[in-house]
Amino acid sequence: MKQKLLLSILLLGILSFSVNAQDVEKEKEYELGASVKYWMAGDMYFIQDVKKEGGIFLNAYADYNIVPKFAVGAYFNFGPSFSVEEADQTGQFTEIGMQLKIRIFAGSIKICPALQIGYRGIKIEDIKALKTDGFAVNMNTDIVIPTNSKILLVPSIGFLAQPVGGNDIGDVTFAPIPYIGFGIAF
Repeated sequence: MKQKLLLSILLLGILSFSVNAQDVEKEKEYELGASVKYWMAGDMYFIQDVKKEGGIFLNAYADYNIVPKFAVGAYFNFGPSFSVEEADQTGQFTEIGMQLKIRIFAGSIKICPALQIGYRGIKIEDIKALKTDGFAVNMNTDIVIPTNSKILLVPSIGFLAQPVGGNDIGDVTFAPIPYIGFGIAF
């Protein structure tokens, strides 16, 4: 209960320093952003069924605003370390792709759901056989909060999924695994 109250007060405080999102967006042609995200634990098929532990990954993006409510862009994700409960090794992933983003203006904030499609490489330390490639299909929703400066605050939620992937030894796939994050944009 105390955590919910604290989170509500924090969000209200952030919104009190914000400005109208549409006023800021009238002059912007592009948006650049970066964030830190926590990828929650989930099930993966990594040549066998395994449980992935939660971990941090980094995200960067660049969007070009085609029309006032639609943007096209590129994104990059890097997970410096993730681990599987059943193994002692840790792994990392890199991902690059394109995103299609809808921009919904709601008073002083902007809600931006985006479909991300890209290439994901996963590598497990010291085991060449466990270097895999995959097709990334993600959903990301940013809540963009403008401030009185040029920096925008960007909490986000979404999921990472890999419907197809693997190597010569076997498949590496996973259903959507959620994440939460916080970042900034310009």
